[in-house]
Amino acid sequence: MAVDNIITDRLLLIPFTLELATSLLKGNLDILKSFNLNLSEDWPDTEALETLPKIILNLEVGRQANRI
Repeated sequence: MAVDNIITDRLLLIPFTLELATSLLKGNLDILKSFNLNLSEDWPDTEALETLPKIILNLEVGRQANRI
């Protein structure tokens, strides 16, 4: 299921994809350059890094459920 980005004057919400979450967990922040984002030096923080495996698991489960 494709989900569009949500954009306002002060906010850009980008839905996680399995590729995006996996790349970020591996420390590949270059994938975010395609979104023209300016990252702070302290991102991803510990909380984000702890959350990424859960996001990946949920995306994998969702992908498998869509195959059935």
